[in-house]
Amino acid sequence: MTRYARITGTGSYLPPRRLTNNDLAAELAQRGIETSDEWIVERTGIHARHFAAPDVGSSDLALEASRNALEAAGITAQDLDLIIVATTTPDQTFPATAAIVQRKLGAPVGVAFDVQAVCSGFVYAMSVADGFVARGMARCALVIGAEEMTKLMDWSDRTTCVLFGDGAGAFVLEPREGQGTKADQGVLGFALRCDGSKGDMLYVDGGPAMSPENVVNSVGTHSGEDALAGFVEDWGDAVKGSRGDYGRTLGFQVGANSGDYVYAKVGSMNLGAMGLEDLDISTAAGATKALRRIDQALDYANGQRTKIGAQMSRFDSIVAHLQTSTEHLSASRGRIVDADYAQETAALSRTLILQKVGTAMVAQANQRPQSVLALLG
Repeated sequence: MTRYARITGTGSYLPPRRLTNNDLAAELAQRGIETSDEWIVERTGIHARHFAAPDVGSSDLALEASRNALEAAGITAQDLDLIIVATTTPDQTFPATAAIVQRKLGAPVGVAFDVQAVCSGFVYAMSVADGFVARGMARCALVIGAEEMTKLMDWSDRTTCVLFGDGAGAFVLEPREGQGTKADQGVLGFALRCDGSKGDMLYVDGGPAMSPENVVNSVGTHSGEDALAGFVEDWGDAVKGSRGDYGRTLGFQVGANSGDYVYAKVGSMNLGAMGLEDLDISTAAGATKALRRIDQALDYANGQRTKIGAQMSRFDSIVAHLQTSTEHLSASRGRIVDADYAQETAALSRTLILQKVGTAMVAQANQRPQSVLALLG
């Protein structure tokens, strides 16, 4: 028996904004770039492309494509144990876009990572997923290709800016057994090649390692003179709107050392985070899909409540521990600083006795000269 990875479901998603070649030519003309529908079609065959909104990330496109693929495969996100996202335009440098998609789908803990190989990235991701599934390392894999290339374009370069658009596609891979014959179904093989010597023909600058001045430090420590000492507020990347569901993390210093922090993370509850944007109930199919998304949103909300409850219990335990530590420290300080009443009373008595003895001795010393003078007189 030979085990193969078989594609059991596919899905795709394109953002709503669609620009034809004529639309694009009109916009480029405002930038002083001349092109036309005929020029683009003759050289590329492209008639239109889709643009994602500024507040929509690659993970949002991937999420919609994934939901469509899962529906086509007849499974749910709970069945997934491997998610691979091929993207050149991730939401953040890290965590991986796959991890963000995993959370948005409500998938269980499993393997999730990104692959970056630009145009061939999806094929590379498929080959990796095939290796996991065919070798029994994953039961159900989700492979996604998601790009927002329009946000990388040099709109002054007519030869490249007309080529790219935004969108996402997804495959579901599940294992199938075969006999090693031509009748077998599944991914049979790959032929992958790369010629790195041509890397300077098409590229995008701005990698974090070579352009650190362009990297925004999205995790930092913020303090103020009037703020609680030791309070740290760490924000995720500047994702807003439908991308804002990465959530918010608050850090609290709970010890004397600089590393004694406890972090509490709360996921956003906006429509983008819960997958309730662009619901369409005008048709029976749309209403069914909307109900499924609402069920998933309820599961997500319940999951957030559970996380918050666990974090509150943890903080209660920390507060009790800190109160006990405070009492012990106060007692120790009292032993060090507070006076021993009995010991101090004894020392005072000794001092008074010595003072009286000294006074008596001085009196006696004064009386002796008076006695001698009396005899002489």
